[in-house]
Amino acid sequence: MSREYLIRLPWPAKELSSNSRAHWGVKSRATKAARYAGKVLALEMGVNMPMPDAELRFSYHPPTRARRDAQNMPHMLKASIDGIADAMGCDDHGFRCVFPPEFSDVTKGGCVLCHIVPRAVIIPLKGYIS
Repeated sequence: MSREYLIRLPWPAKELSSNSRAHWGVKSRATKAARYAGKVLALEMGVNMPMPDAELRFSYHPPTRARRDAQNMPHMLKASIDGIADAMGCDDHGFRCVFPPEFSDVTKGGCVLCHIVPRAVIIPLKGYIS
């Protein structure tokens, strides 16, 4: 049986938005911080083995009721996903990311919940064990 992991990521910085017009240096610092946070939080939850084909399911819990664009969230989470891949020691190209079309309930401070589900591997039977 494979174990599922739950990571509580911080709410993404506004500089990570594709609509942001922040200076490249400010955006670079926000990207590095998000990637580092993703890695550290994944390691704290015990995500330390390669799962190159894992499924990542997200839920967005904004800090306020302000109007937001749910279609922008995958772009804002890219650095965090890279950090999770760093913790696993694998590339994120095989991840199956499931992003919701809407936001969940408001949470103080805001957060993004990431459920990591390892994909099942079927090993064909090649013989018998006696």
